[in-house]
Amino acid sequence: MRLDRRPLHVVQPEQARHRPSPAVWQGESPRRTYVNWVQTLDVPPRDLSPAQEAQVGALVLIGAWARAVPPDARTTSGFFAVRNTGTIPDRLVSAWSGDAELVQLRERDPTSATAFRRATEGFPLSPGGALTLEPGGPHLELTGLRKPLGAGDRVRVALRFEVAGDVTIELRGHDH
Repeated sequence: MRLDRRPLHVVQPEQARHRPSPAVWQGESPRRTYVNWVQTLDVPPRDLSPAQEAQVGALVLIGAWARAVPPDARTTSGFFAVRNTGTIPDRLVSAWSGDAELVQLRERDPTSATAFRRATEGFPLSPGGALTLEPGGPHLELTGLRKPLGAGDRVRVALRFEVAGDVTIELRGHDH
């Protein structure tokens, strides 16, 4: 079931080798395309560079990336999308990394237009639902980076889900 009714570009098999990326088809940035995938429940694009795909249990994680920071900065934010393809609710409850001193789940503070707070109860995932960690919304905050995270650099982060268990993803540094 599509939640969004925009027409999608259909590629014939003979065009598949020489086609532009899905971001060009929809006239949007690759990150926005991932958000559209999660919102419309379509199959994720496979040929976009930011995509890092992982699966644990009934959860599919895509589009993992982190904000690249200057060499003297030791804090960054991490983003990805996760879809619960199962019939049981789940919850992202914690995250940690050997590449950072502290990883926190962060959400908007309802009492402030710009502030974020620690998500004490994690992020729920309903059956068939999706969660997008994105700039300006819920995200991971990595504090005390052991080395600078430049564009193209990677940091490994372990995620713990209440039902599905643990999965490790790689966040690749991007200049956004």
